Amino acid sequence: RAAVRDCPERLSFHGPANGPGVMARFDVLVMTSRYEGFPYVLLEALAHGLPIITTDVGGVDEMVADKWNGVILRGDPVAALIEVLNHLDDYNWPLMGFHSRLLSQRHTAEGMFQRIMDAYIESILAG
Repeated sequence: RAAVRDCPERLSFHGPANGPGVMARFDVLVMTSRYEGFPYVLLEALAHGLPIITTDVGGVDEMVADKWNGVILRGDPVAALIEVLNHLDDYNWPLMGFHSRLLSQRHTAEGMFQRIMDAYIESILAG
């Protein structure tokens, strides 16, 4: 498909690889899942300070704020992604990456553990 669309120089196909090692070379992470519960790949993207382009699936709203640290694709994901790609200059990608790094601090193991404990305590106190 890359050759047909006359853009093979912009794409690389490397096969299986170490996710965090490869992600360090990304400019942006694109996730076009149709279903997710809580996509851990977005946690890795946050930790790497990457802007995120993603579909609106489960758990995304906890990690991506639309147009703050990424873009949430609505409707037909292919058409929405093409629209974003056609208007790349309309977004401040470096600032979105900075915001992702800020959000990553909320998703440390300690922070997640504390929020779970807070929820349990609140549930117990509510009786």
